[in-house]
Amino acid sequence: MEVAYPDETLDAVLKRFASKQIGRLPVVDREDKTRLFSLITRSDIVNAYNKKVVEKVRDTY
Repeated sequence: MEVAYPDETLDAVLKRFASKQIGRLPVVDREDKTRLFSLITRSDIVNAYNKKVVEKVRDTY
């Protein structure tokens, strides 16, 4: 099963989404993979990126 870790970069997670054709991953502890922290979705990352883009555009005007 594919998972993500809290210390991974978003770039690494996005690459996994693309290569595995998946849209979400459980975020687990590296030492205890049964410890679930959260789920991360492709749309979570896209929404965060879009929010930052909008903030930067607003800051330039």
